[in-house]
Amino acid sequence: MCCGDAMDPISAISLASNIIQLVDFGLKISKTCCEIYQTGLSAANTDLKNDALSLQSLGAAVEASVQRSANPGHLGKGLQDSAKRCTVAAGDLQVAISKLETTAGGKRSAVGRVVKTLWRRDEIGRLQDRLERERALLDGYLLIELRSASGS
Repeated sequence: MCCGDAMDPISAISLASNIIQLVDFGLKISKTCCEIYQTGLSAANTDLKNDALSLQSLGAAVEASVQRSANPGHLGKGLQDSAKRCTVAAGDLQVAISKLETTAGGKRSAVGRVVKTLWRRDEIGRLQDRLERERALLDGYLLIELRSASGS
């Protein structure tokens, strides 16, 4: 291509698309950096941490309830095991998110946390998926327990 040649339309669209993606990525990074600078965590990770805390409390409460019952039986044992796994998965997610949390520091620290957040995104996603699977199993056990209790 010479200095005076125009770009073909497909190349121009591709270049414009790449520029738009780069600007969008920059805006997302900037937003996340501001969230971390202001609150110590990104909004998404704050929500995840709160959800994990709630599920951890729920799992512990269900586990304690089953332990208090006189004769939990096979179904109660499954419910208790599921609640324990849910509690552990929630705790693991909270620990992973806490490693991303910053309490003090300036803009440089916030930028470092953004990079760390991006770096650990896959790990957080795997832990979130694990917690979701455990929650779904716990929901199933709870529904079966409720049904059997209402039928008795």
